[in-house]
Amino acid sequence: MLNVSSYAALVPHVAALLGHLAGLVVAIILLIRAKGTATILAVVGFALLTLISIGQIALALPAVSRQLFRVGPLWLGWPLNCCCGFLDLAAIVCLIIALWQAFSGQIITEAETPAPGDEPAVEEIV
Repeated sequence: MLNVSSYAALVPHVAALLGHLAGLVVAIILLIRAKGTATILAVVGFALLTLISIGQIALALPAVSRQLFRVGPLWLGWPLNCCCGFLDLAAIVCLIIALWQAFSGQIITEAETPAPGDEPAVEEIV
């Protein structure tokens, strides 16, 4: 018999997976167009988040969760959560560093590059 409430618990996990996949696709497109450290870190960060989301969906499936509760001891959950927590932290750090590098590189590039047709201001000494 199909238990709808157990599958309704998958909705937030699927929504997070779709968001992470969208970020991964955009990061890969940026990597193809402009190779750099920031884009590589963005791809790594979104890839880690996507893998974690896939794992959360797999563990939240009713058949898998019933099997884990039946076979595995209760202390088995904390190493899994600890490992996923470290991967989450690594992904977020990669994304923060990627944003920081992208914004700092963009500001420096804009500040150093003069606009076409602009001439530097010359002061007259009287």
